[in-house]
Amino acid sequence: MGKKKSQMGIENFKKVKSKEVVVANWSVKNKDGRILKKLRNSIFKHKQNNIFLARINENEKFEIFKGKEAFKILMEKDIEEVMIYDFGKITEIESKLIYLETSIKHSDNYIEVGGLVKEISSELKQEDFERFINFNFQEMEDLINLANFDWNKYLKKEPTEIQTSLF
Repeated sequence: MGKKKSQMGIENFKKVKSKEVVVANWSVKNKDGRILKKLRNSIFKHKQNNIFLARINENEKFEIFKGKEAFKILMEKDIEEVMIYDFGKITEIESKLIYLETSIKHSDNYIEVGGLVKEISSELKQEDFERFINFNFQEMEDLINLANFDWNKYLKKEPTEIQTSLF
């Protein structure tokens, strides 16, 4: 029996013109100003410090779904070309699955991750979801419960009036 050729390989790494690239309109990472400043400094020092994960979207553009913040920062300096890993014509759901699989360990917001898991799990059968992602059923349920929980009722409300005098 022969070896099955992998669908993904070195040929999927591509140098593309920035104007051929768009960014996905969904995200689960919200970086604060301090982290964005570090990312910006690193990117400007090294020009590009990672490969962007992308798919070919419905408009035949390369759509970055991982590395969006870094790409936007690069565009501040009018970088003409970037390196991507092209997953080809995959669906948005498949790109979200890949994103989850490659990002979950480093996420800074499990509530938003839970929302993405909830969205994806509503569109796929559990077996299909588990085939792509290393979550068991209980972990998926826990993430969805995080997303569904009403966190606002536990936030302490700050007074809106400021006392300006002592008397």
